[in-house]
Amino acid sequence: MKQHDKWVLVANASSARLFRLESLNKLVELEDFVHPESRLHEQDLSSSAPGREFSSVGNRRSAMEPKTSQKDHEIALFAKTLSSHLDKAHADNNFSQLVVIASPSFLGTLRQTFSTTITNLITKEINKDLVHLSTGDILSQITALK
Repeated sequence: MKQHDKWVLVANASSARLFRLESLNKLVELEDFVHPESRLHEQDLSSSAPGREFSSVGNRRSAMEPKTSQKDHEIALFAKTLSSHLDKAHADNNFSQLVVIASPSFLGTLRQTFSTTITNLITKEINKDLVHLSTGDILSQITALK
């Protein structure tokens, strides 16, 4: 692969596909990623009930709620995994431009995990969940916005 290659990341909170855009009419799938933990329900991710804490006034105790749900934590871990993979691939001179297509909520999570370097390589963002579409349909979404 050459440094001038354009890559396309198509993702949602539980799966992602990485492509190389060879021309305006050809996408080549490089890798796919699956993170099944992001699909689980909160109660399936938590191994125990929330802890208990004493009230600052009196002897009452109440359940402690985690600041971040376990499901949100798993989604953030998946975003960090994808971001790290892109950082390494760019450091290896595999691409110089990036198109990011992600479901609306996951796109925000991805943006928070991207390094400044990766953010500067993004030429286009598409705020849609297209991860299960064919390569032809994904390509038509990219070219429709030119």
